[in-house]
Amino acid sequence: MRGMESKRRVNLRENRDVPTLASGSKISIEFTSFRSSLPGFCLGMCPSVNRDARWYTVIMLDELTFRRHADAALEALKKSLISAEEGGEFEVEENSGALNVLFEEPPGKFVITPNAPVRQIWISALSTSFKLEWSEQAGDFVLVKDNIGFRPLVARLINQHLGSDTVVLT
Repeated sequence: MRGMESKRRVNLRENRDVPTLASGSKISIEFTSFRSSLPGFCLGMCPSVNRDARWYTVIMLDELTFRRHADAALEALKKSLISAEEGGEFEVEENSGALNVLFEEPPGKFVITPNAPVRQIWISALSTSFKLEWSEQAGDFVLVKDNIGFRPLVARLINQHLGSDTVVLT
């Protein structure tokens, strides 16, 4: 389908035509008077889902739209990082669509990559994986649990690694 999202209406009572989504994919479930966002693996398994609901609509960013948003976000981040690296505390490299942020003191490496199958940008930093999703409302990729944007999150992680508050990404 063309456009920003795909929609598919499914009858839950008859349990027919239930879509199969990639593990970890986000869907939007729309009930008559209830709207929630749940991970794809919760379909039919989460106790909090209204069992009397008859229909839901699956809404997912298409791959082309995701790639446009991800490419623009990564390019903007790369420019911000290049400006900030002039302080000499870290270096930025681009490698096959991924951004690597390398540190000498203390030693470390952050890897920032788009993950098209699940429509997320993943950041591997500080022995943790951060998975950001596109927010239409914010117009940016955000870490859902903290509702923090892409560049502010990367700046926070860099500062945390360096033990300072000197890095600001604009």
